[in-house]
Amino acid sequence: MRYENVYIQGLGVKLGRLQSVEEAIELGLCHPEAAAMTEQRSVSVSAVAGPDLAIEAGRDALAAARATAPGGTLAIDLHLHVATYFQGVDLWSAPCYVLNHLDGPGPRVSAQFSAMSNGCVAALEVAASVLNGRPDVETALITTGDRFGEPGVPHWSVDDDMALGDAGSAVVLGVAPGVARLVSTASYCDPTLEPLHRGTEEFHRASRAAQVPIDLITRRKDYFARHDAAEFIRRNEFGMREAVKRALGDAGLDMADMAKVLVPFFGRGLTRNTCLKPLGITEDRTLTDWGLSLGHLSGSDQFVGLHRLVETGAVAPGDHVLLFGVGSGFTWTTAVVQITGAEAR
Repeated sequence: MRYENVYIQGLGVKLGRLQSVEEAIELGLCHPEAAAMTEQRSVSVSAVAGPDLAIEAGRDALAAARATAPGGTLAIDLHLHVATYFQGVDLWSAPCYVLNHLDGPGPRVSAQFSAMSNGCVAALEVAASVLNGRPDVETALITTGDRFGEPGVPHWSVDDDMALGDAGSAVVLGVAPGVARLVSTASYCDPTLEPLHRGTEEFHRASRAAQVPIDLITRRKDYFARHDAAEFIRRNEFGMREAVKRALGDAGLDMADMAKVLVPFFGRGLTRNTCLKPLGITEDRTLTDWGLSLGHLSGSDQFVGLHRLVETGAVAPGDHVLLFGVGSGFTWTTAVVQITGAEAR
């Protein structure tokens, strides 16, 4: 889908303290062999809950958007809160908690959105589609916040080819010009790959994460004991390339036109094998090395990466950036944005 008048008006990011791999090994949280495999140097570890991380990021994104809005005011017409993991309380609305701290009552939906690690890029497509199709919706707020850790999802050991980091991020998307223009988005889904992260685990009446750490390594081994690895690789690469090809085609651009490509912050080996090689790009065109200081931030990787590019001046007006997301299930979403001349905040 190509968009003509959809813009990123504000960006916000909130990270935790960086826990070094040396500290994690000393505390028994990370095995040296796993550290060598991922090449992870540190991960973001937050004392603040996921929804509160989202609030902090949302405040910054809204402040940036309101700084250039007429009269400094901005109405939120749609709120999507992206979450991958437990938000702190059961049977409760994390989105409304976040929105209550950022705005107030109004004629809009505030809803939780989940596409696993593809959450933010997929939410970007959904929000842009609403903006593109409803003249009464001019501004959408996307927030996300996830905090991992013991006992359920250990940062350093839930998987052997990545480490997880805590983060909140936010984007204000609207029809008025902003720091970047959303040029196009495209998605692809292959639900036949859903069992990869379920393995042979049965359904339970309540989450077991409070008693037993989630073990993605065993689930993946169970999956490949029953499925062909080569077929999984083929399907994964097809879905990835399909989403990228369609987004670039709708934008009228090629991969060579991208100043930067934002891929998930996996471990170095997994990133190289599942993202860089299939897309035919080199690591220097990404923020992979920087991501090895943060960890895989669930759905926030691409928003955090775009914020970094804008904040540091690594991209200039006119540059195109490709955001690529992949979530277990599996879904893939690609977004192409163009940096504008608007002031970065």
